[in-house]
Amino acid sequence: MKRLDILARHHDRLREILDTVSQIIASSSADADLDALRHLRRETVEALVAYQRFVHEEIFEPSLLDAEANPARSDARALKIDCIQLQRDYDDFGMRWAHRDIVENWQEYRLSANLMMKQIRDHMAQVVEMQKEWVVPAADHRTPADQRQRA
Repeated sequence: MKRLDILARHHDRLREILDTVSQIIASSSADADLDALRHLRRETVEALVAYQRFVHEEIFEPSLLDAEANPARSDARALKIDCIQLQRDYDDFGMRWAHRDIVENWQEYRLSANLMMKQIRDHMAQVVEMQKEWVVPAADHRTPADQRQRA
């Protein structure tokens, strides 16, 4: 399986979780399944950790093998930094709500959760745009590191 396919699977998993959260928080606080939200926050942490590990080990580290400074290395470094920041921001979100009464602060929680989900979705959209520069020719789904290994 190509690295970009695996990257897409990480994004798909995150989207699946976010879509489920969106459905739950669209309801009123009285109807919200708080146990499901708690479980989905843990799933999101696990998915983000796996995603960050994949980016570091399979995209960033291989880019270091290229002796030349190039845009692909720059993209890999930027992606690694963005993943670390995304994880930190999500950890902050989780800590902010770990000991607060979500039902009592439902409107604030919904806003906070929607903003966090938008940040994650925006990150994934940026990665998709970044990938367009990695793929040469268009049918070849290789990361910058994959491209250098074949050359």
